[in-house]
Amino acid sequence: MKKEKQVRQAETQATSIATFTSILRPSSFAATEHLKLRQCLTIILLSTKVLGKKKSSADA
Repeated sequence: MKKEKQVRQAETQATSIATFTSILRPSSFAATEHLKLRQCLTIILLSTKVLGKKKSSADA
């Protein structure tokens, strides 16, 4: 359940960032690029959360 919540949060953040990017460059930003960016950002956000937790637990 906790993992699903993290995934939803990361997807929401990624969507916000991708939407903002598409607004900045609307003429050159296709829907497929928006989807790819969202997917990449979701992976990055999730991996940084996971790595951050592992690092902080190792420090403790």
